[in-house]
Amino acid sequence: REQSVPGNIRPGNIEQAFAHAFMKCPDIRGIFMNGDAGSGKTLLGLNFGIRGMDEEDLRIFRPTEELGESLGFRKGYMRDKFGPFSLVITDLFKLVGMKPKDFRVEITEEFLYSTDIFSQSGNGFAVEPSKNGNGYKSKAGNGRNGKNDSQGDAISPEEDNRRRIIIDTINFVRGRTFDGEFILVDEAQDITFLDLKTLLTRGSNSTKYVIVGDTSLFQNRNQFSGFETMMKALVGDPLTACINLPVCERSAFASLVVEQTRDLDFKGLQDEAKKKAKKNGKKK
Repeated sequence: REQSVPGNIRPGNIEQAFAHAFMKCPDIRGIFMNGDAGSGKTLLGLNFGIRGMDEEDLRIFRPTEELGESLGFRKGYMRDKFGPFSLVITDLFKLVGMKPKDFRVEITEEFLYSTDIFSQSGNGFAVEPSKNGNGYKSKAGNGRNGKNDSQGDAISPEEDNRRRIIIDTINFVRGRTFDGEFILVDEAQDITFLDLKTLLTRGSNSTKYVIVGDTSLFQNRNQFSGFETMMKALVGDPLTACINLPVCERSAFASLVVEQTRDLDFKGLQDEAKKKAKKNGKKK
């Protein structure tokens, strides 16, 4: 087994190798990957979208599901509201060896990412709207195709012929058609069945989907899992491939947490906690 380095991502186990082969197969239009945290689902999909596809735009959908309590209303443009949900994708850009001169990265097709995203000062989550309103602006020193540009001139979509990576929200896909794109659906376990059905029926014959999720992290206990239900409905069809990634490759500690909590009766613990709280409430 070879050690992966930035820009040299290789399958680390047999399940990842199968997933990679499924993505390479031109006849398979939908690949479902279910796996524990750290099993490489998003990384494999992102790496193949960047390196395995030639000219297709890469579109990445993520649900707006927060962990813990909601932080409430976020003011600003769409990039301000949806931006924090895209950080997991931007964190992976360096790992897959993405070169800023080859791509232009947008949030919901509105704004161009500054190439500061590849700097060492932070995650580069810096997007600026153009003053002339076209939404495409390069900061001084980060001009067209990554070259120095002391004027910080605006780049129009017509002038910029790089492949696009669009980090998008599922909220506004109804009625749209995505033609000739590679679509990565991340954290699909938190997308409802109807929303996932709507999303998966937007692609043309030249569009390929990779849908990744972890059914063990499904948060909305008041509904059934749309991700799991969709996999069961489509498994076995020649247009679809479904695979489980059971090995956590992120770190030894992450693997320990996954393995030691795999058989934990989470629902039973929740019900027991509710009964205790109800009983204590009656005593008061």
